[in-house]
Amino acid sequence: NYPFVNAGILSVGMDLNSGIYLCKRITVQSGAEMTLRINTFMENYGDVDILGSLLVLNASDNAIVNANGGHLMILNGGKVIFQ
Repeated sequence: NYPFVNAGILSVGMDLNSGIYLCKRITVQSGAEMTLRINTFMENYGDVDILGSLLVLNASDNAIVNANGGHLMILNGGKVIFQ
């Protein structure tokens, strides 16, 4: 079972906006998968490291926003899939 965020705003980092889900950092390890479903948006003010897979089912242009120095790092073997 891999985690998925069903709906709402996932805020990452130290300078968080209001969001339903709040965290300081996300690391998707090698072999792991995280899914952002159709009604989910990610506001990244910190660090998101992808060594496994990040599946984004939200087709909006602003499904993932890197703000205020936020970094989305796709590392060796990692992948981000937009569907």
